[in-house]
Parts: sequence; C-alpha cells; structure tokens
Amino acid sequence: MSSGENNSKKIAIFVSHRIDLKSMVVDNPLYVPVRCGAALDENDKGNAIMGDNTGDNISEKRISFCEYTVQYWAWKNYDADYYGLCHYRRYLSFMDSFMPGNDYDVRMENNLSVRTAELYQLFNKSKMEKEISSYDVIVGKAFDTTKITRVRPRNSVKELWYASRNLVDPIAIDTLIKIIEDRHPELVESMNEYFASKYYRGYNCFVMSKKIFNEYNKVLFDILFEFDKQFDTTGYEGNKLRATGYMGEIVYGVYMWYLQHHTDCKFLERQIVYFKNTEADPDANTLAQRTLSYKKPNDDIKIFVSHRMDLDSAVIGNRIFENYKCNAGSARCFLKMNGDDTGDNISDLAKYFSELSVQYWAWKNADVNYYGLCHYRRYLSFSNKKFDQCSRGYIIENMLNDESVEKYGLKDYDGMAKQIKKYDLITGGSMNVDEMDFLFGGKRAHCIKDIFMIQEHLFDKSAPELTLKLVDELYPEYSKAAEEYMASKKYYAYNCFVMSKELFNRFCTFEFGVLFEFMKRFDMSKYQGTKMRTPGYMSEVLYGIFIYWVLKQRKYKVKENQLVFFRETNAAKCRLAPAKTAAAPKKPKKDESVLKKIMRNTFPAYRVALRNEERLGALVASVNDLQKKSTEHSVLLARTVKVCQSTAPKSVQAAAAKPPIIATSLRKDIWDAKTLTSNINLNIACLANEIHETHKKSFGEFRNINTGRDVVVMASGPSMKYYKPIPGAVHIGMNASFLNPDVDIDYYFTTDYESRAPWFEKLKEYDFVKFFGQYSTGEYRDKFQVSEKIIRENNGRRFFQAAPSEDIHINIEFYPLMAFYSIAFQAIHFALFTNAKRIYLVGCDCTNAGYFDGSKQRLSDLVAKTSVPHWLDGYQKVKAFVERFYPDTEIISVNPMGLRGLYSDVYTDDFIADHPEIDSSKVTRLNSTQEEK
Repeated sequence: MSSGENNSKKIAIFVSHRIDLKSMVVDNPLYVPVRCGAALDENDKGNAIMGDNTGDNISEKRISFCEYTVQYWAWKNYDADYYGLCHYRRYLSFMDSFMPGNDYDVRMENNLSVRTAELYQLFNKSKMEKEISSYDVIVGKAFDTTKITRVRPRNSVKELWYASRNLVDPIAIDTLIKIIEDRHPELVESMNEYFASKYYRGYNCFVMSKKIFNEYNKVLFDILFEFDKQFDTTGYEGNKLRATGYMGEIVYGVYMWYLQHHTDCKFLERQIVYFKNTEADPDANTLAQRTLSYKKPNDDIKIFVSHRMDLDSAVIGNRIFENYKCNAGSARCFLKMNGDDTGDNISDLAKYFSELSVQYWAWKNADVNYYGLCHYRRYLSFSNKKFDQCSRGYIIENMLNDESVEKYGLKDYDGMAKQIKKYDLITGGSMNVDEMDFLFGGKRAHCIKDIFMIQEHLFDKSAPELTLKLVDELYPEYSKAAEEYMASKKYYAYNCFVMSKELFNRFCTFEFGVLFEFMKRFDMSKYQGTKMRTPGYMSEVLYGIFIYWVLKQRKYKVKENQLVFFRETNAAKCRLAPAKTAAAPKKPKKDESVLKKIMRNTFPAYRVALRNEERLGALVASVNDLQKKSTEHSVLLARTVKVCQSTAPKSVQAAAAKPPIIATSLRKDIWDAKTLTSNINLNIACLANEIHETHKKSFGEFRNINTGRDVVVMASGPSMKYYKPIPGAVHIGMNASFLNPDVDIDYYFTTDYESRAPWFEKLKEYDFVKFFGQYSTGEYRDKFQVSEKIIRENNGRRFFQAAPSEDIHINIEFYPLMAFYSIAFQAIHFALFTNAKRIYLVGCDCTNAGYFDGSKQRLSDLVAKTSVPHWLDGYQKVKAFVERFYPDTEIISVNPMGLRGLYSDVYTDDFIADHPEIDSSKVTRLNSTQEEK
C-alpha cells in the first residue's frame, strides 16, 4: 500500500478509559477515547467521553470482559479503514527506536505529559498515518519468557500462563483450549506453536486493517462468548473475576502468531509504553480540560545550568540560562532556586548520575527548540576570540564575574541565540589524547578506550566494559560509532553542549536507555565516595560516542566551542546577581529565654552546648564586626596579630595557629549552610532530648552488665582471621565481622548502612543486639539517618556518634559515643559503659592492609594518609581516658599491627607462625592471659 493513499484512509485507535478515573486524553484525531463499561457508570449522562453502551454493545460485561467491551463496540458501531486498541495508560510507541523496558519489554514512564507524548510520537498524526497505512498489522512487541526476573523465568508461554495462578485458574485455560479445538480447528496449530514458544504477546495493543480486524473479532468473540457460558466464576474474587478478559489475551497472542507465521500480511512490532500516572485534574469536567495538547514552545533556547545543592554559586543574568539545583530532593539542599525534583525526575539518583539529573529533568519537563547543559563552573564560550587552554581541553578562568562573563559572551542573549540557531549541535572542544600531558591513574592513555580502562581510582574497568556491551545490545545502530570512537584519539568530555530538539531527544533516549539498564546490572552497593558516580562517568563514554555518531552522519551542522572552567563561583565573592533567599524569621527574645531556661534546668548536655553557643555567638559577632571595617584596618589588624603571635611563647603560638575545636559543628554559619533551619537553639534543645531518650532506651539496661567479665571488641582487619573465641567472653562485632563463622556475636555496631555493602542484607538473618549509629550534628546528621525500615528488619537500636567532635564522655545515656572515624571506637565506648574487666581488641589493625576475608580497602593509599593517623590519635586518647576514668579496666591488643606497643600486646600461635619477624620468645601469648584470670 503506498503512502500516498493514507489521506483517504480513516484510522481510529480506540482508547479504553476507566469509568472510575478521570484520565488524560491525547490531542490527536486518530485516538478515539471510550469509557469501558459505561453501562455501569452512575455518572453516564453528560460525561466528557463517550461510552461503549450505545448501539450493539456488551458494556455490562466489563467486569469479566475488561477492555474487550470497547473493542466489541468499535467493531459493531464504528466504520474505519484501520482499527486500533490501546488503554488509558498503555499506548503503542511510534518513535523509531525501542527504549529499554522492564522484563516484559514494556517502556515505563512516570507521567503521561506533553513531553512524554511528544517523545513517543503520540501527537504525530502524519507519521502515524504513514506507518499504519504501510502495514496490515501493528502490534506490541512480544517478550521472552525465559528472561523474566521479577518472577521465576518460564520456558514457554504455556508454562507462564499455567503458573499465573494469582490471575487465572488453570481450569480456565483447559476450558479455553478445548473450545478452540472444538470450534476453531484452523487455529490449533498456531495455538500449539504459540504455547510452546517463549515469546509471549499480551496487553491487547494493536492497529489492524479493517479486513483483518473483522476476521479477528469474529473468531475472538465467538470463543469468548462460549467461554463465558461454560466457565463459572462463582466463588471467585479479584483478578480471577476477569477470567474471560485473560482468555481474550491468550486468543490475541494465538491469533497474532497465526497472522505472523501463517499468512502473508505485513506485520510490524512496536514498543508498548506504560504511563504510571495519567490522571487529569479531578475538577476537569469537559473533554478540553482533560486533553493533553501539544503547544509550540515559547522559548527557542534554554541552557540548563546544574548547581550543587550545598553551594551558593553565582548565576549569570541571561534568560538563556535556566539554573537548576542538582539533587534538589536531598535534605541537605538549601539553595532557593528551581530544582530537579519536580515533575518526571530522577533527583534521588543524582548521587550516581551527577548533573544528568538536571539533563533528565529538562528532557522530561521542558519544551524548547534547543536544549543545552553546562555546570555551575563550566560553561561553553560564545566569544569569537580563541583563548589559551590547558592540556585538559578547557580555558581556566579565576572568577565568574561581570568581566569574565562579558569576555566569553555569556550575557549576550542575541549573539548566543544567533550562533546556536546556525547549528544542530554545539559541543565543548575536543582533545587529542597524544597531546594530553597528564596521566590517568598513573598511566598514559593512547586512545579513548585507555582513558576509561585505566582510571580505576574513579571506577572499575568493568563499568566501561558493561557500558559498551549495553550499547551493542540495546542500540546496535551506535555500535560502529562506539567501536571507532573508543579506538580514536579525539576525546569529547565534560557533558557541555547545546543541541536541537531532535538530537537532544535522540541523545537522551540513547544515554538514559543505556544508563538505566547499567544501573540494573551493575552492583553499586559496594561503592562510596567518588565511585558512587560511576554511572555519571559512563555518561561521558556515551556522550563521546553520540558526538562521534552525529559527525559520521554528515547531515548535521556541528560546531566546537571552547569550554571555560571558573575556579571561583561563590555568589558572595563573584558579585554577580545571587540567587534570592528568604531571610529566616526571628523568634521573639522572650520565647528564646523561656526555652533556654527550661532546657538549662533539664538537660546537662544542653547546658554545655549553651555555654559553647554563647562563646561562639560572641566570636561570630566579633568576626562580623571586623568584616565591616575598611580593608586598611583589616590589613593592619592582621599584621598586628601576626606580630603578637611571633613574640608569644611557643605554646601560645601553637594554640593560636590551631582553630578552636569547641562546638565547631554548632557554628551558626555552618549550621545555616548545612541544615534546613537556622533556629540553632531549638535544634540544640531537641537534639539533647533526642540523644538522652534514644540512648536511655538503647543502652540503659547494659550499664555495668559485664562487671568482672572479658569483652572482645572485634573489627574486620586482617588479623581477625587468626582469632579463636575466648571462652566465656562477651563479643562485640562491627560491620562485616559478624560473618566470621567461628565467633558468636553478642552485640553489634555499624554506621555502614548507607554504603549498602554486600554483607549488609545478610545482617537481618542474625540474632544479636544490633546498634545502628547516626551522626548528631551538621551535614553528617542529615546525610546519615537510620531508616525505620532498617530498624524493623533488624530489630535494631539507634545511637548517636559525635563526629566530627573528638570528645569522650563517661555517661553515654546523655552524650554521643566517641567517633575518631571508625566504628570500633563506639564499640569500645559501649564496652567501657558495661564495666568490662578486660577489653580485647581483635582485628583493630590500624592499617590499610584490607580485611580479614582478603578483600582490599578502596583508596588504600588515601586511608594510610588520612584515616590511619586519625585512628592512632583516637586510640591514644582512649588510653588516656581509660586510665583516668576506668583504672580497673585493662585494654589488650590481640595480634597488634598498627597498635603495637600502645596497650598490652598478646599474640596467637597462628599469627606468630605467619609473621617470622616476631620474636616468639619475647611476646605474650593469648593463652597465658587467660590463665591469669
């Protein structure tokens, strides 16, 4: 059939809508919205959408026949050349490529919106007409039953249906098979082939020529009416009342198999898109109010600038830039600007995707002709001049201020718009790998692939390997470009660009399609820090591949602009127009004083914090006064302070050089920047109360419980594998140490629930007293919160630790547990609270040598430089604390490594045997300490 005929062909795709839900309709004359089961609708009269209860109809059978009442009505009452069926939240996609879907190859979208309808070409009447008139049948794509992961994979369609006992009774399937054998023997071969195959076709979404539609319905409804007579649903409830509808889905699959494999009809598969939310405004009473209409965008160009949630960065006064905070849904976000957490968004994935959460938001929620992306300190230059740049491929500019903004043409909307509209794509400048004078992970790259395979300090090399595999698997049209680009030397990086709408949609479909599948297959649970951003780094692989693909097409106009990196973008320093923030309301002094009076008399922790606050208040006030003085005065003051310090005693000089430690986490500026409220007094009061109530509940019953007993604090360092349990000792484990099969844990401490390490899910299977820690103040408090789910699953107890403070308190019912950057210190603090006679330290190795199971620490060199010194300092302070407040408690290091010589050292025979450098004649063995008890 030629495409020229489609103007005379009438196409009607019937959309089945629920009678109890006001759902959106798509503004496209090819779609015909119909209420399913309108005969049962109490509000039938005057409804905005017509019903299936006129003319020849079976509307009253909706409960058992489901959307087939709409299909029957269309067959009997409507005249068209092509008939289609879809559902109020399931549509056939008419875009050219397939998006990654769920187990059933269905593409999942959060919302049916103008953006998503446009993406899947639901507004594109001319494209749909051309495609529909070129085929006899267009159906939803079949999926492979052996690849289902949500439930157990099935080897065939028949096995899948017989296993779906929550939906249908197997007797119903038997009844259907008998009816087909008796009434339609011409379909028996197709039925047997379809049942034996692994390709299931469901969901009743299709478009067919009039001839095939009529033939199909004669067979379908002959079978369904007979089934409805024979199969008694009395006693069934829920899904099983829809038995006839489910049998219709089986007939649909059988008949489509027949058309595809036993006829010469032109057959096309399209992806089904499922929209989770399609609800219209509850007050929308007219069809117009419920219609999703495409509108030409008002703005031609928008460049979305991704801002960090915890920095007040300068914004450029140019309407071409749309400033959005990345990870806006985080509790730590304080910026007063638009966020990436509205509409259809992935804001909660920003910790993995970085600035791509803003890009995704733009893709799903904005409608312009040109889309761009840049970062709060990386912008494309739109200047006509060329500037010197570093070997990393960008210009380095000290400050984002009026002068530099003018220099790079970032305030000139008209000039930028004129340049952008000349091209389909403007990207940041490329780099030649051979000209890069820096090393990647200590190695030099010779091609693009090398860059991503040797940066193991940022991500494992298995990540780019999987990314490239997914490109081949999901988007083979980019495979050749991927292979050639990764072998080339022209490197595109940094995700800064401006693209036409067509390219942007294509790019996002490709990029997010791969990344979402990457997230399903790549285990991110073991990563923290930089490696959590592995998907973000993989986006640079995909970005480069896409740019290379565009260039190879030779039909797009592409321009490379220089990229500018601004070292300083702080709004206060740059003096560009800052984001407007609302001032926090001030509480009356009377209320403050009453609160303070109550808390001063109630909680000892609050009395200490209040004194610290008063001192800090005076300090902050004096600093603010100094900042208001002239520059000359400030310089003179600085010189005076320097002279005073140089003539003071050395102890005073040292103290002056070190910033004050007192309550640093309660400084007003830090508090305001890192939390969602500036009412510091209220927070101190509530925190003191919360710590006391929590710790009393968690720890109160264990005070002095281990008087006269030995307690073993067992960490997960390499030396732990040499430890055999001390008979009668109490064991306190932490993190992965509970996996040691030789030791039964009594108590357990962790704060690693945020990392979701591989061992974490196993924890709920163990029965010992579990303590889950969270931080007491500042940004740590907001980042690490123990969820109720974790507490329920583990029958756990909460506690607070004091990081970043280094205080050690005696009464842990009132105060946070000591920190020092290791969970071992909280376990030791608890052991002291229980009044142990001896505390044995096992696996507390204070090195970067890895763990007892042979696994290595990530960033071990960094651990050696930063963490180990903190740990050693902590153990020194613990020793002093114990000698002062617990003189009857002895601390003993078992097989010490980093702690050798600090406490009493004892060794096991196995450890000595594996460490020949130890003189066995001069050390104490663990057995002898037991004999002294």
